[in-house]
Amino acid sequence: MTAPSSSSLSPPRRTTRPSPQKDVFKPRFPIDPFASAKVREPWFIKSDLLPAQTRRDVVLVLGVPTTQELGPLLLSKHLAHSLLILASHDPPEIPHTTQPAVRILRLTERLDIQDAGAVRFVNVLEWAERVGRVWRKHGGVGAVELGEDEDGQA
Repeated sequence: MTAPSSSSLSPPRRTTRPSPQKDVFKPRFPIDPFASAKVREPWFIKSDLLPAQTRRDVVLVLGVPTTQELGPLLLSKHLAHSLLILASHDPPEIPHTTQPAVRILRLTERLDIQDAGAVRFVNVLEWAERVGRVWRKHGGVGAVELGEDEDGQA
């Protein structure tokens, strides 16, 4: 009796494990969700559903903008009941015909990143936040200039 040769033997079978299914979230959104919308249809806004009070936003401007650059903010009717905070070492003249209240945070020197400038920048942001909170609590109109140690409280 002869032994079978090793070349005629089939290699051992490997048992294959089923690969685990990955739980992948694939939402099925429409290609164009606005395809069925009637674009030319007018929108009607019921004024009684709008907020009764006007918005009291606070806008912060940093740097040395010109009066012309500030013009759209100063003359905006949408910002008429808002506060514009201008933090600058050299603020421009603010016209008396401005719509929003203006608080000028006069810095003693330029706001640079050198010499602990990042810490000073954070301090200016916190100062502006305090001024905004005081204004929201007590109100106020017109332009008022504040030094670096003031927060606008009377």
